[in-house]
Amino acid sequence: MTDNYIRVFVAGEKKSIGNFITAKIEEAFPEFVLGKII
Repeated sequence: MTDNYIRVFVAGEKKSIGNFITAKIEEAFPEFVLGKII
C-alpha cells in the first residue's frame, strides 16, 4: 500500500514539474505556444 502511494506521489510530482516547466516556456515564448496549438 505504501509503495503504491509513493509511486502515485512521485508521478504526481513529475506531472507538476512538467506543468511548471510548460508554464515557464509559455511565459517565455508565447509565439511557440501559438505555433504548437496551430
